[in-house]
Amino acid sequence: MKKKYLAAVTALASLCALAQPQIRQEHVGASLSANLYYADVQNFDPGPDGPNQTWDFSSLNSVNAGQATILPAAGTPYANSYLMADHCFLYQGQGVDLWYYNKTSAQKLETVSMIFAGVFALNYTQNPMTVVEFPYDFNDVFTDSYGPTVASSTEFTATYDGYGTLILPFGTYQNVIRQKVEEDGKIEYNWFHSDPFFPLLQTSIEDGSVGMVEPTSLSVENPTGNFRPTVYPNPFHDVVALRLPSGTSGTIRVAVTDVLGKVVYRDEFAGPDADDVVTIDLSDCASGVYFLDYWANDRKGSVQKIVRQ
Repeated sequence: MKKKYLAAVTALASLCALAQPQIRQEHVGASLSANLYYADVQNFDPGPDGPNQTWDFSSLNSVNAGQATILPAAGTPYANSYLMADHCFLYQGQGVDLWYYNKTSAQKLETVSMIFAGVFALNYTQNPMTVVEFPYDFNDVFTDSYGPTVASSTEFTATYDGYGTLILPFGTYQNVIRQKVEEDGKIEYNWFHSDPFFPLLQTSIEDGSVGMVEPTSLSVENPTGNFRPTVYPNPFHDVVALRLPSGTSGTIRVAVTDVLGKVVYRDEFAGPDADDVVTIDLSDCASGVYFLDYWANDRKGSVQKIVRQ
């Protein structure tokens, strides 16, 4: 495969720096297992809004609060009561289970019910609560109401007000979006991983606490044929390779960033054949963890975590 260099490296740098995560319907539905943490905080500073932010909350004193799971709704204990739901979040801790049943449509992701300890349920099927709308882009704002009925509902406004890198006590996550939620004169924040879509951090500023999710295993369906090459070897010494999946075509763009979000490598490759291999020389980089982003036909693939020994 011939390597096609950009005529202007600075132009590509600008493109990569300005790339912003977009939430789409196909990003929702990953099966996830995770650890659940909380941290007591006072005067919590959520950090700035805007593009290409680094939110560093690595110093939070996190306490394990149980486990979190995202799974298909079918076959779960309350699925027959909420047939419109297609997937759910399950939080397990301190001997109780909390189920969030969610509905995905072409327009939005909504929560239709919350069930606590199997005995207490908030049923929003008549007036669901919107989590995100599709597509969800930087600076998008939506206003919604939710509640047991339309007459007895709560209104809120949600703004996609920033994106970038989120650093938590247990790991660093890129392609993260932040959502600002204003309800009853109060402001809370949610941080979500964009693709696949799942929550990472949620504030409860009034209560002086935050909740955090640490993914431990992730299984992603790929119904839309996203660009997902194989990365090897990993860990690596100087060079890491991408074996591109059969049928990949068009221009391939690659960028590698460190844990602080600094771009340490970027390049562009032209029109691979099936099973072609792209090699990336990172011999000038220090040992440690990096994140590899890649694009094909202007579609972004999932981020790959790579480790240089």
